[in-house]
Amino acid sequence: MTEKSRQKIFIGVLILAMIYGAYNFWPSDQESGKPATTELSPAAVSKAPAEKSNAGLIDVEAMETLAWGDDPFQTERPAKKVVRLQSQKKPLWNLSGIVYNPSRPMAIINKKTVSVGDIIDKATVRSIENKAVILEYQGVRLTLTVNKG
Repeated sequence: MTEKSRQKIFIGVLILAMIYGAYNFWPSDQESGKPATTELSPAAVSKAPAEKSNAGLIDVEAMETLAWGDDPFQTERPAKKVVRLQSQKKPLWNLSGIVYNPSRPMAIINKKTVSVGDIIDKATVRSIENKAVILEYQGVRLTLTVNKG
């Protein structure tokens, strides 16, 4: 595309923009300051509805009673399910390390040094192996392993 053809296109677009502006933004008779008058006959006034219909409108008083965070535009509300969980706190055991010696193995659980037969947080140490410790808590055997990191 040459420089001459670019100039022709630019001038053409500029002229079209000026025509558009003159057509759309030139004040018309109604915008020139003359007030628009509309006469209503008594027959037209009597045909107007006496009360407005509330169909499609939102009841503000009902929406004010909603809990914070509820969607006021949602018309159908799902039933809220209340689930009660029994929070039974079980002691947690954190195995930090194992010092394995076949004659006397030891482990570090919850920052305490334990050996086989010791009780830590209501759990009994049943065995200590190379990479795991087996605890017994309320008749259930738990295996703890050392986490990397």
